[in-house]
Amino acid sequence: MPGDTPPPENGNENEDPRFVSVCHVNPAFANPEEITAADPDDPIGEGESTRSVSSIEDLENTVPKVNGNGIDLPPVYENRVPNPAVVVVRNAHKSYSSGTPVLSEFNMTVEKGTIYGLLGSSGCGKTTILSCIVGVRRLDSGTIHVFGNRPGEAGSGVPGKNVGYMPQDISLYGDFTIGETLTYFGSLYCMTKSAIETNRDWLVEFLALPEPKRRVGTLSGGQKRRVSIAVAMIHDPQLLILDEPTVGVDPLLRESIWEHLVERVTKNNTTVIITTHYIEEARNSNAIGLMRNGKLLAEKPPDELMREHNATLLEDVVLKLCRKDTDETSDLTDGRKNKLGDLEAHYGRPKAIQENYPTMAQIDAESAGGSLTDAFKRVLTLGHKNAMVLIRNYLLLIFILWVPAAQVLFMCLALGNDPKPMKFGIVNHEFEATGLYTCAELLEVRKNETCSLVGLSCEYLNTLPGDVVHQRFYKTEEEARYAVQRGKIWGFMSFPEEFSSAYYTKIASSALADEETLNGSSIALEMDETSKQISGTLKKQFGDSFKDFTKALLGECGYNERLAELPLQIIDPIYGSDDTDTREFMSCGIMIAILFFFPLITAGIQYIYEKKLGTLERTLVAGVNTWEIMAGFSITTSFILFIQTMLALMIVTVLFQITVVGSFVLCVILGILVGLGGVSMGFLIGSFCKEEVEATMLSIAMFFPVVMLSGIMWPLEGMPIGFQYFSYLLPCQLPSEAMRSIVSRGWDFSHSHVWPGFASIVGWIIFYWILTIFLHKKNLVR
Repeated sequence: MPGDTPPPENGNENEDPRFVSVCHVNPAFANPEEITAADPDDPIGEGESTRSVSSIEDLENTVPKVNGNGIDLPPVYENRVPNPAVVVVRNAHKSYSSGTPVLSEFNMTVEKGTIYGLLGSSGCGKTTILSCIVGVRRLDSGTIHVFGNRPGEAGSGVPGKNVGYMPQDISLYGDFTIGETLTYFGSLYCMTKSAIETNRDWLVEFLALPEPKRRVGTLSGGQKRRVSIAVAMIHDPQLLILDEPTVGVDPLLRESIWEHLVERVTKNNTTVIITTHYIEEARNSNAIGLMRNGKLLAEKPPDELMREHNATLLEDVVLKLCRKDTDETSDLTDGRKNKLGDLEAHYGRPKAIQENYPTMAQIDAESAGGSLTDAFKRVLTLGHKNAMVLIRNYLLLIFILWVPAAQVLFMCLALGNDPKPMKFGIVNHEFEATGLYTCAELLEVRKNETCSLVGLSCEYLNTLPGDVVHQRFYKTEEEARYAVQRGKIWGFMSFPEEFSSAYYTKIASSALADEETLNGSSIALEMDETSKQISGTLKKQFGDSFKDFTKALLGECGYNERLAELPLQIIDPIYGSDDTDTREFMSCGIMIAILFFFPLITAGIQYIYEKKLGTLERTLVAGVNTWEIMAGFSITTSFILFIQTMLALMIVTVLFQITVVGSFVLCVILGILVGLGGVSMGFLIGSFCKEEVEATMLSIAMFFPVVMLSGIMWPLEGMPIGFQYFSYLLPCQLPSEAMRSIVSRGWDFSHSHVWPGFASIVGWIIFYWILTIFLHKKNLVR
C-alpha cells in the first residue's frame, strides 16, 4: 500500500534506523551526563557514538509529538487520585525450559482509562508478561489481577470479550479475506451481525485497509499488521493490549492510530497497554513502564521521568536507567528488594483491589449468563472457519477425501488374495509305462473309453485350475528338485509308473489292498515350505482337486461318489461361504485402521500449524475453550469422515464384491466414530509436539503396532495369550471386530460383538478429550 513503511528485514529492529535499543549502555562513559544513544552500527557498544541533531529530528518526526503539534494527552498521574487499577502484577516470576528467568520480581500496575506504554528491547519479557495477562500462559510464581480477578477466573472476562489482543506476530489466516477475518473474530466474541458489519466497515476505513474482499495472504507486511490491529479492536474491548502495533506502519497512519487510542481512552474509558521499541513514541502514553531483563526499572508518566532525570528526551532517561540497572546487577540492594513494598504502598495490595474494584458483571452486564449459548455460537464459528480453510485449499480437500479410499483400494488389492499363479513341477513316470510322453496323448486314449485305467495321473492333473497351478514337467526327481533349489518352482509331485491301476484297486477294494498297491497309488510331494501362504494354498488346491477327481472316477466306474467323501462332513457355513478369502477378513480391519490414523495425522498437523501460526493463541484470548476448538474441528471433520467412509465402503462392496450382510448405516456410523477417535488423538499428540514432523513420526510409529496387535491382519488367536488381552486396550481392536461382525455376519447393534466396538471408541474419544484439555491447562505454565 502506498505510504506504508515496511518492517525491517529478518525481524531485526536494529537494522531499521527508526529503532533505538532501549537498554544499550556504553560502559566507557564515566559520567551519566555523557551518556549517548547507541549507534545502530555498533550493536554491542564497543565504540562511542554521539547522537547527531539529524538523527534526533528523524526520530522525533517518525512519531507524533506529545503536548506539541500533534496529540495532546491529558496528564493522568499528576495532582489527582489514581484511577482503579485494571491490571495489577505483583512479584511475577517466569522461566522457560532453559531455566533462565524471563520475568523476575516483575511488578506492574495499569490504571483504568489510561494508555500504558511498555518499553523494552527484544527478549526482555514484554511478550511473555502480556501473554500471562491475557491468560494464555501462567506465572511460575507471583500474582496477576485483571479487573480484580485472576485471568481465566470467572468474572475477569480475560480471556474473553473484555480484552482485545494483538500479538507481535501477524497470527492471521492467509486464505481469508479481510472481511472474513474480521467477521470470524467478531463471531468468536459473539457479536451481532450488524455490530460486526458496522465495526468492520469503520475499521477498514480508519486503518486505510484495502477492500474487504482482498485476501490477507496477498497483503504487504504493514497492511497485515493493520488488519491485526483491526482484529483486536473489532469488539470494542474494555482492555486493549497491542504488542508492537506500529512496526512497519506509515508515520501518518501511526499518528492516526494514536489519536484513536487517545479518543477511546477519553471517551470510552478504555485501558490500553502498548509495547514499542520506539522510545520517543512512548511519550504518547499516560504512563511508561521501562522493562529490562524481566523486571520493571521505572513506572511513571513520561514527563515526570524526564523532569526527575533533568532530560529533554525520553531516550536520555532510558539510557540512564539502563546504565544504573547495569551497575546494580552485581550488587543487589535493599532498595530493589523493597520495590514491591513501594508499589503496594502507592497502589494498594491486590486484595484491596478485589474488594474495591467492580466485578466483571458490573463492567459488562450483557455478558452475564448465556454461556452455553455463546459456547455453541463459538463452536459453530470454529466449524465454519475450518470448512472455509479446507474449501480454499480445494486440492488438499480432494486429497483428504480420496486418500483413505485409495489406501483401502491398494491394501485390498495387495493383501488377502489367494496367491496365483504358482509354478509347480510334475514328474510323471506313467509316461514311461505307456510309451507316451504328454498328458494330451494319454487323455486322448482315455477319451473313447469308460472307466479306463490309463492315464489317471493326467486326469487328476487336468482337474487342477490352470490359473492357480502353472504346471512344469520334468523327467526326473533330480531335475525337479534342482529347479526348486534355483527358485523356479515351489515344489513338485511325482507319480509312480503303476499309479492308475494301483489307485483303482485301492478305491475298488481298499480293505484288500496290499502294501505294493498302497505305495503305487501314492503321489509324492516335495515343496518349498518357506511361504506358508503359498504352500498352504497349493496343498488345499491339490486336496480339493483330488477329491473331485476321485468322485468323477467312482461315478464313471459305477461306484457311489460318496465313497470319496471324508467321514467329517462340512455342511453349508452359518456365516460366510466356502470360498471366502482372507481379503474379506482383512478389509474391515484395514478400513478401520485407515479411518483412524489418517484423521489422526491431519488433526495433529493442523493443531500444531495453528499453534505456530499464532491463530490458536489468538483464538484462546477471544475466550474460546480447548473443548470448543476440538468440537469445532470435529464438526467439520464429521462431514469429511462421512464421505471418506462412504467411499471406502464403496471400494470394498463394489470393486471387491464383499457383501455387507448387516446394517450399512451402522457401518457408516462406526467409521465416523473411529475417525473422530483419530481426530481426538491427533489433538492429544498436537498438544505436546512442537513440530509437524514430530507428530507425523509419532503417528507412523504407532500405526504398525496397532495394526499388528489389533487383529486386523491376523486373528487374535494367533498371538500369545498376554498380547490377546493387551489388544483389547487398543483403540482399533473392538471397532474392527464390530465392523467385521456387521459386514460378514449381519449382527445388529445389540450383539455382544458389536456394541462394545461402539462403546470402546466413544470411551477413547472421551479419554483423549479429557487428557488433551488437561495437557493444555498444564502447558499454560510453560
